[in-house]
Amino acid sequence: MDVTDRLWRLQRLCNMTTYERSMEALCELQQEQAPGAACRLLVESWFNEGCINAAQQADAKQLHPACIATCNDSQCEAIQAAAAQPLTLIHGPPGTGKTHTIAHLLENLFQKRQETPVLVTAGTNVAVDNILRKLLSCLGAASSQAQPGRLLRVGDAGNVGKDLQRYCLEAQEGLRSPYGFDSRRVRKALRHALAVFTTCTGTGSKLLDGCRFGAVVVDEASQVLFEKALKFRLDISLFERCSQSLQPLLLDTQYRMHPAIASFPNSTFYGGRLRSSPTTGASTPPPPLPAPVTFINVADGRESLGSSKYNAREADAVVGLLRQLLGRRSGSSDCGTVGGADIGVVTPYRAQAEQLRRRTQQLWPELEISTVDAFQGREKEVIIISPVRANSCERLGFVSDRRRLNVALTRAMRAVVVVGHRETLSTSPLWRSWIEQATHAL
Repeated sequence: MDVTDRLWRLQRLCNMTTYERSMEALCELQQEQAPGAACRLLVESWFNEGCINAAQQADAKQLHPACIATCNDSQCEAIQAAAAQPLTLIHGPPGTGKTHTIAHLLENLFQKRQETPVLVTAGTNVAVDNILRKLLSCLGAASSQAQPGRLLRVGDAGNVGKDLQRYCLEAQEGLRSPYGFDSRRVRKALRHALAVFTTCTGTGSKLLDGCRFGAVVVDEASQVLFEKALKFRLDISLFERCSQSLQPLLLDTQYRMHPAIASFPNSTFYGGRLRSSPTTGASTPPPPLPAPVTFINVADGRESLGSSKYNAREADAVVGLLRQLLGRRSGSSDCGTVGGADIGVVTPYRAQAEQLRRRTQQLWPELEISTVDAFQGREKEVIIISPVRANSCERLGFVSDRRRLNVALTRAMRAVVVVGHRETLSTSPLWRSWIEQATHAL
């Protein structure tokens, strides 16, 4: 058959690696003959009806001096518990220093001089890299524990931050030849490491086969979802599954948001248990924003049809607000106290993000525009939210999702502005409550 005179279409299918590795891990977990203490607790939670029994806490280990000096009481308590118990859940609301706590937990684990390395993992490469950067900052560049080889980054080097490339397996001398990795040398390097950093999917890599770890740290476990396999009730996250039976330890002080921004998430998502550091009240919204929490109603906005939606009138309003905050050109300083790099624009829909990028990249190239999911774990001085949905059918789709709303509202340090269609958003009790509590509505 002559293929040159035909029109061919190439369809990119999803990558099945994540799903295949997840199912392989679950099957191995269920069939494990002699699992460790933490593993037994997880098996009991997933495959049986019984509850996890909270482990008896051993005597608290002596904390690393840097931990005592830089961690608050709730962070120290979490680190002590994690060092003493086979399974510990740490609930860190936005801005409470989860990455800071993990870095100092690792310092304390290194202090114990375990014979096997610590495995540090998270759902995304960005999250894994953030932990490694924070740990390097805590250890100091001169520390022998901060050297490549002692800390190893496993995964595709193309997905690792450029500043961390020297920690990748590929960068370690003698581990790789033109024919691939030398498995014997890789295993030896892993045994010598203090900690191994990779994504949750990366833990299923053949490079880690046979490698044993003295401790495992899973960051953002509430975001780690398994397949929607109702047979095993795996449609909820790892963290949620475990917290049904084991009480999480709460990091109770947030250092990011102005108290007015934190008020709604605190009362709605965290039961009023979250405190704001006194330093957060010193920040003020940049002019011309009248308050830290603002809602701008785009009454004539209408969403587009299609799976990924956009709202042209809402985009107009966002660009208009950016002109007031930043001026007409990048680098202008006559209109406020923030620059383009200090502002994040988040939206649930890729189509809206793409439209906003096209309209702003020439004026403010340093401005960051992204979907809500991609902004997880990030923060900016000012966050502008474009929900997009505006219709007469009272349909919000996943815009009403509690997790996404929580993420979107808790990225800002000085001011959060929602630019949306009041009537449509108010069909959601959560959104209606936030709009009613907004410090200033336009």
